[in-house]
Amino acid sequence: MTQNPQGPYQPGQGQGGGHQPPPYGQQQPPYGQPQPPYGQPQQHKQQPGGAKIPDPPAFAQKLSGIGANWGTGGARPTMPTPKSVKWAFLLAATGAVITIAYYLIQMIAWAGYYGMFTDGFGIVGILLSAGVFVIAVMMRNGAEWARITLAVLTGLGALLALIALFSVGLVFTILGGFGVLMLIFMLAEIAAFGGSLFFLFQSDANAYFKSASPGPGPGYPPPGGPQHFGS
Repeated sequence: MTQNPQGPYQPGQGQGGGHQPPPYGQQQPPYGQPQPPYGQPQQHKQQPGGAKIPDPPAFAQKLSGIGANWGTGGARPTMPTPKSVKWAFLLAATGAVITIAYYLIQMIAWAGYYGMFTDGFGIVGILLSAGVFVIAVMMRNGAEWARITLAVLTGLGALLALIALFSVGLVFTILGGFGVLMLIFMLAEIAAFGGSLFFLFQSDANAYFKSASPGPGPGYPPPGGPQHFGS
């Protein structure tokens, strides 16, 4: 009768309760030790879409809401807009504005050199850049088709600007000081479009687009409609 109460207070001396806690305590550290290594890679994978991505500057936060009420032809994501999507939108929109400015300066420079307007290609470039801005808004609003389209357009824009760098020498020779300005715009365009392409497929961006309902957008027949066709 006097030995049993000592078990809870002296676990090392009792036979019933003395041997059970040590095995349980010895098994728990091996079970707990794999947890930090297992948890650390998960945090590292989530950091590109979360912790490592800073918030856009205060002035850019206001600009990131441009066109928030535009429709996309489908369901909107249920998640709030993550940082990577905001950055992808801001960089794509910045790249579009830079490209428009680039073509305007190019048109003015060539018109001054030849004495007349000859750059119809610049007008096409301005229209395409405006389209990139609209698609960037649709992407920010959660349209998966806009994300894929924007990825293709920004990738091509960065590639074409990179190729155009090889003709910088000719631009400097003909346009002089305009060549310096156009070189700056080329480099800024590559950085903006390349950064947008990087942020488009981060983990939090993927989750954002997946949170949209997979249901069809307006204008599609309701489920089961084709089954009753002709009935």
